[in-house]
Amino acid sequence: MDFFTTQQWLILAAYAVIVCIPAAQIVRRVGYSGWWGLLAGVPVVKLVSLWVFAFMRWPAKGQSPN
Repeated sequence: MDFFTTQQWLILAAYAVIVCIPAAQIVRRVGYSGWWGLLAGVPVVKLVSLWVFAFMRWPAKGQSPN
């Protein structure tokens, strides 16, 4: 029994391209590691991370976004 079928791997790769890579680019622009973009792949964590990033201090700007 295979862990994933070929079709499931393709869907996972498409999801990474469509969601995680742009999220990593956005996170890098505000001054954090692009690895934080992987949080966009976890449904509940994605919502929490959006709220956290919206109200935290951004190193690239040196100030809060408000």
